[in-house]
Amino acid sequence: MAKMWPRRLPADIQRNPLRSTECRVFHKLESELGPEYIVFYSRPWHGLTRLGEEIDGECDFLVAHPHHGVLCIEVKGGRIRYNPEIDQWTSLDRHGITHIIKNPIAQASKSKYHLLQKFINSAGWPKWKIHITHGVMFPDCEVPATGLGADGPREIFCDRNQFANSFGVWVKQRLRSGSADTKELGKSGVQALEDVLAKPVHLHRPLAYDIEDNDEAFFTLTQSQFIILNTIQNITRAAISGGAGTGKTVLAVEEAFRCAQSELTTLFVCFNTPLAQKIRHDLQDYPKVQVYTFHALCGHMAKKAGLQIDMEDSATLYDDVLPDTLFNAAELMPQARYGAIIVDEGQDFKAHWWPAIDSLLRERHSKLRVFWDCNQAVYGNPSLPEHTEAIDIPLDKNLRNSRQIFATINSFYKGPIISVAGPDGPPVEWRIAQNREAAVVTVVDIIRRMLGNEGVNPTQLAVAVDVQANEIMSELSKRVPQRQFKPCSGYSCDNSITVDTIKRLKGLEFPVLIVICTDSLIRDNALQYIAFSRARTKLFIVGSKEQLLPMGWDGLQETANP
Repeated sequence: MAKMWPRRLPADIQRNPLRSTECRVFHKLESELGPEYIVFYSRPWHGLTRLGEEIDGECDFLVAHPHHGVLCIEVKGGRIRYNPEIDQWTSLDRHGITHIIKNPIAQASKSKYHLLQKFINSAGWPKWKIHITHGVMFPDCEVPATGLGADGPREIFCDRNQFANSFGVWVKQRLRSGSADTKELGKSGVQALEDVLAKPVHLHRPLAYDIEDNDEAFFTLTQSQFIILNTIQNITRAAISGGAGTGKTVLAVEEAFRCAQSELTTLFVCFNTPLAQKIRHDLQDYPKVQVYTFHALCGHMAKKAGLQIDMEDSATLYDDVLPDTLFNAAELMPQARYGAIIVDEGQDFKAHWWPAIDSLLRERHSKLRVFWDCNQAVYGNPSLPEHTEAIDIPLDKNLRNSRQIFATINSFYKGPIISVAGPDGPPVEWRIAQNREAAVVTVVDIIRRMLGNEGVNPTQLAVAVDVQANEIMSELSKRVPQRQFKPCSGYSCDNSITVDTIKRLKGLEFPVLIVICTDSLIRDNALQYIAFSRARTKLFIVGSKEQLLPMGWDGLQETANP
């Protein structure tokens, strides 16, 4: 049997009645020619006329043999007729319908010359003259012994009788006829044919394209969550809960924006400093919204009320002294209270902090919105919603992470079932690095790959580690001096790559995230959950085999090919 390209005819071709004759020829060529023959079906070509105009064509079949050369075949089914008065070729099908067709002789000849030019221009084509000819098949007609005119001698045709009884003979005769000054095509020539007509194509799609497409999808999905704010607009106290990526912070910012539009003096408070910096940047056009971390708020209100803070009591400063001072300041300054308070990262607020938050509300029916996730409580047990007297509103769709990343983080999540609505995304890459130095080298390799072939912007990339982030950042700066590495500031506009601790990245997200594993990280499921869920489109997890296995690595893929 001949070697066929394609190996099997696609189902849509076999079902197409207009291709039925070509299918018959395909199977005939496959079964009647030997294994040294290579057959290409339906090879399109693009060329130029002698005047430089672009033209397109298609060769129905190209048959090649390493010793005998190349044959280009045009196939026409039905009853063929030619009217020389109007220079028109037609085909009458089995249903009695007449179709106007192109001149099959000219088609075969044109394909031969244009494809030959493609072969000559290819790198592996032999430098000597190769026998290349053309032929026409009419499997449903008889061709007279006199042929079909000056450009159609009888020998170039295979008619119904030959197709049925001596098909292979005709193909071999066409290949063997030719001038004596040609040489064999050879194996290199056959390979050149395959490179031109059937070479696999793998076009690289930079990760930057996935990031762009995914961000558009995430934006649309997140906007759909805003209906929840419409639903709870008449509820004064609500605690909106959900896993990482359910859109809590986006909803919190939108609610702050809506409150400001309603002329409410609004406070946005969270736990994490980089998150507060990002929110402040996002809401910079809305001066009615004041943004603080909880402890910065305590200091601000104390200063405004003229209260002294006992800084020497460091053991209880953050847990007790500052919250108590905030409560006292609110009592002294009722005019400084707010019409709406939006709390993000509510799971990190201690139970006894909530009275201080309540004291900042202007009236009992003022709005309180708390956004929280019990799975991200890395500073103690969460105190919601019972300590806020708020109605719990659960979010049940992940709108941030690709499905590949969601599958990794979902094993760490505990709570109501969450479905993932985002795109598939590329797979999570587990990169083996048996020690810290190897981990840094691996991270450098990933950074160069991301910023190079993958087209990722430096601001879209972050490196997360649970300890010694400054040391990691210093080592990366030495190895990649042409790039800037900075701690997280919530937002970046200077093309720097973020390197910081997982806790400081909490509440934020990045299109591409590299997590460096440590022994302490693998013992903390909550921290792993926070770390991995910061990635929107692409996640890299770098560590030793002993560190990666407990985190969900299957042990099969040691590293991804760059």
